[in-house]
Amino acid sequence: MKHLLLSAGLICMSVFAFSQNGERSKDYPRFEKETQKRTRDNARGVFQQRFEMQTEDELRGDKSENDQIGYTHDKYQQYYKNVKVEGAVYTAHSKNNVIESYSGEFKGIKNFDVSPSVSSSQGLDAAMAHAGGTVYAWDNSVKAGYPEYKKPTGELVIIGGGNNDNEELTLAWKYDIYSVSPLYRAEVYVNAKTGDYVKENLLIHTANAVATGVSTLYNGVQTITTDMVSPTSYRLRETRGTNSGIETYNLNNGSNYGTATDFTSADNITWSDPVGTQAHFGAERTYDYYLNKFGRNSFNAKGGKILSYVHYSSNYANAFWDGTRMTYGDGQTGTTLNKALVSVDVCGHEITHGVTTYSANLTYSYESGALNESFSDIFGECIEKYATGTNDWIMGCDITTSTSCGIRSMANPKLKSQPEYYKGQLWYTGTADGGGVHTNSGVQNKWFYLITVGGAFTNEKGVSFNLTGLGIDQAAAISYRTLTTYLTASSNYLNARTFSIKAAEDLYGVGSTAASTVASAWDAVGVVPDVQAPTAPTSVSITTKSTTSIGLTWKAATDNVGVTAYDVYYQTGTGAYLVKSNITTTTYSLTGLTANTSYNIYVVAKDGSGNVSPALSTINVKTLASNETLVGAYYFETSLSPWTAGGANALWTNNATYAYEGVGSAQTRGSGATAVLNSPKLNLTGYTQVELKFNFTPIGMSTGQGIIVKYNNNGTTFTAIPTISTNGLSGFYTATILFNTPAYTFNTNGKFTIECAGATTANQIYIDAVTVIGRKSTTATGTSTTITSASKGVYTLGLTNAMMNTGSSSNLPDNAKLYPNPVYSQLLINANSQVKAIRLLNANGTLVKSIVGKAGYSSIDVSKLPKGIYFAEIISADAVVRKKIIKQ
Repeated sequence: MKHLLLSAGLICMSVFAFSQNGERSKDYPRFEKETQKRTRDNARGVFQQRFEMQTEDELRGDKSENDQIGYTHDKYQQYYKNVKVEGAVYTAHSKNNVIESYSGEFKGIKNFDVSPSVSSSQGLDAAMAHAGGTVYAWDNSVKAGYPEYKKPTGELVIIGGGNNDNEELTLAWKYDIYSVSPLYRAEVYVNAKTGDYVKENLLIHTANAVATGVSTLYNGVQTITTDMVSPTSYRLRETRGTNSGIETYNLNNGSNYGTATDFTSADNITWSDPVGTQAHFGAERTYDYYLNKFGRNSFNAKGGKILSYVHYSSNYANAFWDGTRMTYGDGQTGTTLNKALVSVDVCGHEITHGVTTYSANLTYSYESGALNESFSDIFGECIEKYATGTNDWIMGCDITTSTSCGIRSMANPKLKSQPEYYKGQLWYTGTADGGGVHTNSGVQNKWFYLITVGGAFTNEKGVSFNLTGLGIDQAAAISYRTLTTYLTASSNYLNARTFSIKAAEDLYGVGSTAASTVASAWDAVGVVPDVQAPTAPTSVSITTKSTTSIGLTWKAATDNVGVTAYDVYYQTGTGAYLVKSNITTTTYSLTGLTANTSYNIYVVAKDGSGNVSPALSTINVKTLASNETLVGAYYFETSLSPWTAGGANALWTNNATYAYEGVGSAQTRGSGATAVLNSPKLNLTGYTQVELKFNFTPIGMSTGQGIIVKYNNNGTTFTAIPTISTNGLSGFYTATILFNTPAYTFNTNGKFTIECAGATTANQIYIDAVTVIGRKSTTATGTSTTITSASKGVYTLGLTNAMMNTGSSSNLPDNAKLYPNPVYSQLLINANSQVKAIRLLNANGTLVKSIVGKAGYSSIDVSKLPKGIYFAEIISADAVVRKKIIKQ
């Protein structure tokens, strides 16, 4: 349920994981400016190129809206293989028929099966089991009270993203489930492959029974509009505006809407029930507010009838919007919520949930749900001001007892145990109440109070602000445009920041006081752009490899907010780096590679704001030839296992200085044959050659000392090969030993040992990245050993350094040239291969420009950008070239 009174920008990228049998392929920006000034009828073509849409993808025109400042907003709903993609709506914002910007969400889906294994009727059974109802709105006993509601048949949709955009893509049946007893209404999603419940989007926005109170506020003598049945009979019904009506009914402390009765009066002056007239007055003023302030005809902007039902049940301390109507309880005897919940701010709050449903449709959970609740609080206070001439910045003060005024304070959220700082004190992190939708709404509530009233404010981090308030009308106009124009179902607090600044710029100008105040207020409440990149993933290691694949694993990166995904970059020779994006685990298998080929590989981490980690960890690995098998690979990142120590002077160490890759290695020190590193048993049967390869670092080794390698074929008796001399060696080296049969015969019990041929513990050898490869069809006999110098596994020409490179860039992959640099007005790109897209990001990683490229030549106009450092990203096929640009 969406509980009303319970307390119900920076550019973000959405990241989706592998799921069922498909994957999310790429990130797409949630907001971009149009640089080529195309007209509205070109929007689909732009989307086709920008999203690289295939035959399975479709963006269907959903609706078109005109606002009060001359913009047209064309919204497009995404479908994949003719199945709706929930929450994926992209909007083209135009003025004078010319597109100025785009916003929304597009999910790049690949290889996703949309054939359900569970029927819609089976899915409905699962949805009803989740709802737990005993009487549903379609049952014969009550359906007369729900004339517009029909028993759901199920809609097949693709869902994914959810909280923090990390849910897997899932094929689901969607049902609008309305239970009368117990009261419940939600969009319920059931996995169409397994029949399991996935999630719900609560449609009933109610007050929480444990909140501080609800009141029977009556605004004195007021002028209201009713309808006349006869000269001696009047009802609380009316028509208003275009196609709209406002009707208020009495449930007589029951819950059957089919038996609700009219409130009546014989003279249109004397009404027997002030609760009914109060609810009717609140609905009228709410309708008038949205019409007169924003030209909105009712909650759905199409004249939707506003239905209010009062005296719901008994001892019911809630008020809710159920997607169709408002319902109000009379409060609970013996509590602070012992009054009817029909105050003007509560009425405005509830009806605003309808406005949200028909605009951004913010999902009622976690941050999007907190925004949903907050917008209802914001406009509840605005409507209270509009209706009465004043407001108290307290939600529901009139519906509580005099000793406990209200349930939420917008001026001081902490007064009601709500946070006023994003993810700070009192921020709720659990799963109850939809992830804290009522609690965490306090942050945006405080923001709205600050931009309206202004004044001095020191936040809980000790930072002081002194804001000039914009007044409630300007603040409301910015909030309304943010909600109805820019936000989408999965929007979070950072999106609210980005789009409220954009809304202020639309209304009052770029660089205006309004835009500056909006940004400063978000700073004050801790909703600031995340510009801190994650740490680099460490300990990139090989788990498996074949002729066409390389299996990888690495240690998770960390981030101040949270790592959302990893990208794996790989390269052969000096060619362009290719990338596998949006990996949400710390393992991955590169496939489709070329046999017997060396690859440079590194991994970067990303966060939800598009920040990318340095590329510190790398490996160079060669795929197997057709006659090769990887028998074992060992990297010693956390222990010696599965190797073992023979003697106290053979041990595992996490001294990263001597680790070839990552932070761990095996160490063997001098003091005799007991300091031995023993491999596990290996099945080497059938190979005509075995390669033992390892990286080593000698420390304190003297003349004549070195590394002793032994092998056996029965698990007990070892034979030594000549000692590998470390005389004069310093740094990292790779030792490759080839055992050729039949001179050297192995079987299922084959083992190796490595030891330090030193006299004292000061003589040390660090061993890392040990691999064993078996080969067939070789002809050589005997053994051979080679030693080559190696560079420690830290990549020096990876993503970060490539971006920091300056100059002519004539050495960029794919013959791409980017010039001039520094640049004043036009940034030119010349490439022999097809350039799919060019993106320009500022130093914080925020996308500032993006265009679709073409073969041979492209350019970006940067003349209006502020001076500073930018990064250009040239995307050609799967190759990504990045370059640091200085704007003069």
